[in-house]
Amino acid sequence: MSSFIKSLAIAAATSTVLITSAVAQDVPPTSDVADHHAVTDALIRFTNGMDTDNGALIASAFAEAGIADFTPAAARVGMQFPVLEGRENIVSALVPFASSFTTSHSVTNARVDVQGDTTTLYALVEAQHLPTDDGSRNFMMMNQYRIDLVREGDQWVMSRMTIDNLWSEGDLAVMTGG
Repeated sequence: MSSFIKSLAIAAATSTVLITSAVAQDVPPTSDVADHHAVTDALIRFTNGMDTDNGALIASAFAEAGIADFTPAAARVGMQFPVLEGRENIVSALVPFASSFTTSHSVTNARVDVQGDTTTLYALVEAQHLPTDDGSRNFMMMNQYRIDLVREGDQWVMSRMTIDNLWSEGDLAVMTGG
């Protein structure tokens, strides 16, 4: 048996032990699959709305009195960005801001904790920003999202979204219009 195949066998055995260990601890699920999907869909609607400059899609992700707080992420990279309050204010501020870039957001590591008709979503979102007229420059951020959501009818909407930055790289002037 080659050393590569032996390494794979050891990794598989270790993974099985780790999975079995986690199950043995009787860690309860934080929500059912339908709720998990519906909750994460609010974040996907928001990020897709940002990537496509679609104000209606961004609006669909927020409660009427929703709050979008980018201040921790902005401060970490040396920018200032106000806390946005109210669905209409969020959309009217973000659509022009987002339309000055070509962006792509990737959502991962979503953790949902449903408590009746409220929930908290934790996720990592990588955001790539390029000036619309210059694809040679970019600014990338890996952000940690903490989102409080409420159930409105058959969908979840964000009541408060707080974004903090874990790391960034590239040309910050892309974000500041320079």
